[in-house]
Amino acid sequence: MGEPNFRLQAYTSQDGKSPITLDFQWTVVSGVNIRLMYAAKASILRSHWNKKTQRPKNIIGYEREYALLTEHLDKMAQEVRVIYRKYQAERKLIELTRDRMRQELDQVFEVSRPIKVGTTFFAWSEDYLKSIFPKDSTYNESTGKILSTSLRHLKAFANDEDIDLDFQHFNRQLYGQFVNYLRNKKGLGDNTIEKIVFAGLKRFLNEATDAGVNFFTAYKDVTPKKVGVQKTKGDKIYLTRSELKQMYEYPLPLHLANVRDAFVCAVLLGLRYGDWHKVCNENLIDLGEGKKALSIVLDKKPQPRVVVPCHPAVMEILKKHNGVLPVISNQKTNQNLKEIGHAVGMIDQTSKTVRKGRVIETKHSKFELLTCHVSRNCFESEARRAQIPQRDIDLFTGHSSNAVSDIYDRRQLVTIAIDYRDHRFFNTWDE
Repeated sequence: MGEPNFRLQAYTSQDGKSPITLDFQWTVVSGVNIRLMYAAKASILRSHWNKKTQRPKNIIGYEREYALLTEHLDKMAQEVRVIYRKYQAERKLIELTRDRMRQELDQVFEVSRPIKVGTTFFAWSEDYLKSIFPKDSTYNESTGKILSTSLRHLKAFANDEDIDLDFQHFNRQLYGQFVNYLRNKKGLGDNTIEKIVFAGLKRFLNEATDAGVNFFTAYKDVTPKKVGVQKTKGDKIYLTRSELKQMYEYPLPLHLANVRDAFVCAVLLGLRYGDWHKVCNENLIDLGEGKKALSIVLDKKPQPRVVVPCHPAVMEILKKHNGVLPVISNQKTNQNLKEIGHAVGMIDQTSKTVRKGRVIETKHSKFELLTCHVSRNCFESEARRAQIPQRDIDLFTGHSSNAVSDIYDRRQLVTIAIDYRDHRFFNTWDE
């Protein structure tokens, strides 16, 4: 049995306080792990919360209020332990499911579960978005885009289909209707639908449930497979070193040249778009013999540190831009990359596979598929061609699929970068 934990939700109310949620995990007879997020019916200012003790801090002027809150949380934790032990003794007869644990706690704390008057799905979702962006640093630009897009499509769906949507309506049938709407009326592919419905919509519903606003949980049983959404692995293109060199040396107008410079640096360093702005002189370290490396912590979880030797072109670009990489918005960068690819002459035909309930393959010129993320594909593909071991490629890119990043500290990462400082991959345009 895990210990009951108390956490603050990302959602912040108008008084600046965040709801407290009980978080408890246990394993049932079948070996399945179950997690319950249960609203503690209390909230607190984030600055008054002690993450280590999971209780209020000792704040002058709040002694009485926080003593009562601590007593309430202690009682909740103790009741969870009692309920768990009771079912452990009877586990051969009755299994402690999430709903049973919730019902037991409802009885102890005399909780009834009507919908809060005046709290609708759309109203709560809009308030939630306003509260976490840009205040909460744990939510990045990509997350905000997914949530905003999901809410926009859901409003259009409710309006076009004349449905009065609220928390109780989100079940498998409505999910199926929403998926068909996005696929047939909006022309979206399954990968995009998966983000909108299962990354965006479910995020709203989970947060509302954890905050004690939503008490209808039928949505939790809906999976992409159950509503016919099948995510497909995206077709990847990449540029060879000769193509990248051609792009780097091609004369372009200033605004396109700036985008090109940022993209070339990202390719040579293997960076996601979200980390491009970190390419600057301040984040360079010395590898000896006049060679430098970029040493940064990546934005994407689990936020590993990477140390990547700098290609001479990276140093040239930083010198050209006074030590700071010129980075514009993701959308504008993607748009300009297509212009650059067309200008350079990347017109070879390539295919792109999209799933819209069925697989559709379309033909495109290479420049039409150029995006920021191609930089990662280029780095990894060319690194493999240069016979760099996959384990080291994972360390340079921050991939955790092979669970290798965690076993190296910063000093060891620098040592590995030094080992590669003279490797042709990081020093020439050779393929």
